[in-house]
Amino acid sequence: MGRGAAVTMNPPSTSDRAAGGLASQGQHNRNGSMFETFEPKTQSARYERARVWGIDCADVLRWKRWEPGGTYVRSVVLKNTSTKAVKVKYKLPATRYFEMEFPEVIKLSPGMSVSVDVTFRPIKREQYDDFVEFKVAGCGSFRVAVVCPLPVLSLQLPPICDLGYGAVNQVMSKTLSFTNDGDVDLTYEWRLDLPFHFEPKSGALAPGQTATVTCEFTPTDATVSVASAACLVTPAHDFHDGGVTCPFAIDVRAVGKYPFIRLSDKELDFGQVSVGKTVEKTIRVLNQTPVVVNVQCTRDAAEHDNVFKCNAVAWKSDKSIGLQSHEYVRISYTPSAPGTFSNETWSFTTPGGARSAMLRATGTAVGPSASLTVSTLQFGSVVAGTSVKRIFDVRNHGDVSMFWQIDSDKFCTFGLDVDRGTVSPGEAQRVLVTFAPHEAANYHKRLLVLIKDASPLAIDVVGTCYDSQRRPAPMYLSHVETYRSLCASSLLAPGAPPVSSDRPPFEEEIVAARADAELPRNTFASFFRKDPFSAVSVDTTEVDFGSCSRLKLGEAKTVVVTNTSVVKITVFWGGCFVAKGTGGDESVGTHTQQVTKREEDVPPFAVFPESADIKPGETQPFRVVFRPEKDHKHYHRQIECFAYAKSMRSFRQVQDGNFTPPWCVHVRAMGHTFGQLGGSRIGFVPKVRFSVGNNALLFPPTVKGDVSYQTVALINDGDIDVGFEFPGKRLARGVGRVSLFG
Repeated sequence: MGRGAAVTMNPPSTSDRAAGGLASQGQHNRNGSMFETFEPKTQSARYERARVWGIDCADVLRWKRWEPGGTYVRSVVLKNTSTKAVKVKYKLPATRYFEMEFPEVIKLSPGMSVSVDVTFRPIKREQYDDFVEFKVAGCGSFRVAVVCPLPVLSLQLPPICDLGYGAVNQVMSKTLSFTNDGDVDLTYEWRLDLPFHFEPKSGALAPGQTATVTCEFTPTDATVSVASAACLVTPAHDFHDGGVTCPFAIDVRAVGKYPFIRLSDKELDFGQVSVGKTVEKTIRVLNQTPVVVNVQCTRDAAEHDNVFKCNAVAWKSDKSIGLQSHEYVRISYTPSAPGTFSNETWSFTTPGGARSAMLRATGTAVGPSASLTVSTLQFGSVVAGTSVKRIFDVRNHGDVSMFWQIDSDKFCTFGLDVDRGTVSPGEAQRVLVTFAPHEAANYHKRLLVLIKDASPLAIDVVGTCYDSQRRPAPMYLSHVETYRSLCASSLLAPGAPPVSSDRPPFEEEIVAARADAELPRNTFASFFRKDPFSAVSVDTTEVDFGSCSRLKLGEAKTVVVTNTSVVKITVFWGGCFVAKGTGGDESVGTHTQQVTKREEDVPPFAVFPESADIKPGETQPFRVVFRPEKDHKHYHRQIECFAYAKSMRSFRQVQDGNFTPPWCVHVRAMGHTFGQLGGSRIGFVPKVRFSVGNNALLFPPTVKGDVSYQTVALINDGDIDVGFEFPGKRLARGVGRVSLFG
């Protein structure tokens, strides 16, 4: 098979043989075979030379980037591609600008090669053309051209720069590249008319080097813009007998389109959401135009309560939405104040400031749903010095964790095993109440359970204490409700004992008084004002001893108790004793245990005298002393002031018609042993924070003349007790008031 390409063919037909005429026997044999060989239609001189004579070499020697007076050498490589040795001899070029060694016969063995140098020495800037003739023994001769063209100034540019579609008032850009495909260094400068802009506008390129330029265009309306950009090219040095500036042009075009975006949902209603819970919803911002659109999201209201958060606000103006595409936007709602309705809007705009779409989000904040398993704890009659326990549960019916706290003390007459806590959703927390009286009398106290972000709850605790010398008549909650309904109906002045001539309260009046006491506004008001049906009052509800030493007794504080009733009353103090003993089944309501006063159980605060009788309209001062036992500690205790009509001290003098329930007020006593400098003297830095965001407490809209309440938790993140005070609370009474217990 000869040199060439092998092609599979079918046997020739009879007509083909007839049309071909008589052929030689060799040709007939080739046509009759399954494969045939044929020569390529086009063959180069180098290919023919290597095939026929067995010599392979370049067809042309070319010199570029040369200067007059220089010497430039290039080589012609001759290679023997045949299977036998060949002899080659060359002939010098005719012009004297090309020089070679004296020609000698070159003998090349098969596969060997030899280099023949050609030296070029130009004398002026003009084009030189000549050839070197090679003779192959027994075959013939061939020529290799030697060419020295003048330098060419050329720039390769794309035919067009099409920016495509772009949104109005939005920058469009496209980067294009161009190459110096000439022979000289050059500098370039772009010139074109507005509104197109090229950057960089100028630069330099070496031969074969490529540069890039960015075309920017900002359409102002929906039109087609076409321009021609000229690139003025200047060579770095003179050639062709003088420098020249050559322009190269490229067409630039762009189409402006008005953008259009819309929202998958224009209004999001989160409904009722519990305070502390976060609800998130997602919408889509749709781009329905064939251009890429930059979208900016801004909140319309400058002042807001930070309950809504939109991740699109962080977009600023660098968020791009692809053509016929969309982007997701997340809006979360975290209410902070129960009873408030929140409404916020965001605007989604495209460059140019035109409003494209508006999103509105609404939501209502609700507090946790809580309840107590009982509304009354009846302890019955208890011997002085013993204790009785009862239990109740604080239930959380909401979907978020709930914080609760009882406005009482663990060491009061009605002691608590736990006075605060957090209840998980759907769970309950049990509270053990211990009735440990020391004075023979009737006891009634209303325990207020404060629920964070919800209305407080109340539970009435009632009990009777007796000893061998005095036994009061047993008291029940019905006695308290009957007496308070008489006072609420103006049938009886607070503190006055009922008489037989007074009519008993109707059942509707008792129910109305009970319902009025359970109203959230009245329960909240119990933290800030005196009980209107109480016949005893104190001149202060707080005594602060400040810094004291455990080594000496500090100055006593005075609390003045006033009898506002029309009968003589007996006043005594509770909360100054500690119930000892932890045995027994705490779930058994009738379990009793001894209450002892031991030396190590002495409370830090004491009141003198411990009890006193006060005539109607008169006052009685009591001294409160602070007796700390440890250094570097805060002390806080709720001291209870119980009062009852002296005629109620014995059951022989009492009937259901003239039963007068007791009253209870409390005084908060506090002090510390950190020294005059407080905790800073030992390097203590408190770590406290409010539970509200940005330290801002928001109140719901309130009708003029009405009162609204909110709760806020002060959280101690440190590892030591912290004392706190609201300075404005001890000033003259104003609009804002704060109730403290913690």
